[in-house]
Amino acid sequence: MTAPEQLSLPSMPPPPFAPRWPGIHTIDRAALEMFLAGEFVGVERFRQTTDSTRLPAVVDRLKKLGWPISVDTVPEPSRRRRDRHVGVWHLPQQYRALAQELSK
Repeated sequence: MTAPEQLSLPSMPPPPFAPRWPGIHTIDRAALEMFLAGEFVGVERFRQTTDSTRLPAVVDRLKKLGWPISVDTVPEPSRRRRDRHVGVWHLPQQYRALAQELSK
């Protein structure tokens, strides 16, 4: 499932990609570095890396800073719930490439 994309009007150019960067020694920055590396990050992977389960809150803060993080749901059955699905967040390739250009 892909995120909806804003359609552009013929007379208005799209806004430039200009996200703000989170602080260096924060879990927000750790998550962003994972996304920039092309990882698809779920809560468990995030917990293993940062010792925090607050990935949805981190993603929300990154979105407010201008990072277009996308989420997909994937099946992850458990003993109690065979139909269980979890979110996996990622930064689309086009924005990873733009971010590399910005950081030069």
